[in-house]
Amino acid sequence: MYGKCGDINAAFRVFESMPEKNLVSWNVIIGGYARHGLASRALEEFDRMVKGNFVPDEISFINVLSACVHGGMIEQGEEIFYETMQVKYGMRATMEHYSCMVDLYGKAGELEKAEELIKRMPFEPDVVVWGALLGACGLHSCLEIGEAAANGIREVEKDHPAVYSVLSKIYGENGARSGVIRLDKVIRGWNAKKQKAGSWIESNPGLIG
Repeated sequence: MYGKCGDINAAFRVFESMPEKNLVSWNVIIGGYARHGLASRALEEFDRMVKGNFVPDEISFINVLSACVHGGMIEQGEEIFYETMQVKYGMRATMEHYSCMVDLYGKAGELEKAEELIKRMPFEPDVVVWGALLGACGLHSCLEIGEAAANGIREVEKDHPAVYSVLSKIYGENGARSGVIRLDKVIRGWNAKKQKAGSWIESNPGLIG
């Protein structure tokens, strides 16, 4: 609760006051630091957890890899993904773990590495994996790999609105006016619409007034 509300220091104090910690509580604090962009602290807690003889699970590695994404820690992420998770603990990487690695490479500008990793995956990539690559291409204005990622998304989910908005941005930043026009025609033909952002709250009418 404290972590999700933005008070990670209070979350850590509660965590430290626990008379007994289990894997769930470790995962929560590591994930909390990762979500707040405190990558080094997340990795420190992960190391402390392992030294305390706790065996990390799939969630543990998703959290710590997410921390590496936020911190731009490619070398640490590679070591955790390949050596710690797969060699030391013999754990098979899931789609979520691959998605984290694609996101890690992509945000750091290592788009070729991200694309190559997707090609080496032991299963077909889903829309989240392709979306991580497409988002990175939008961040770095990479047209060629961006089009490949968009094609991958369309194979999984034909009418995904993010494809058009990100590709349009990439075309525009690369001065590819013909591509923007072609994309606009596809959008009109497929009736794709970008969803408006929104938020919601839930209240108990009996408590109001």
